[in-house]
Amino acid sequence: MTNTTRSTLTNTRIRVRKGEESILNLSLLFSLIALLCAPWLVIIGVVAALALGYRISVDEPARRATPADGGATAREPQ
Repeated sequence: MTNTTRSTLTNTRIRVRKGEESILNLSLLFSLIALLCAPWLVIIGVVAALALGYRISVDEPARRATPADGGATAREPQ
């Protein structure tokens, strides 16, 4: 696994929110491992969270400027 891939997997976050309050904040890597080890638990958890009105979002980290980008500024997460 390359450094960039590892960094992306650990810095990308899956967040579960109720209103403005963050209930759960997990890395994408942890979430993928949980999905591989116990897919039924992940599916039940997602269905229950959505049924109870929680919002699930995937937040990517802001991309850093690199010389290959021509020194472009980091993009803001949407």
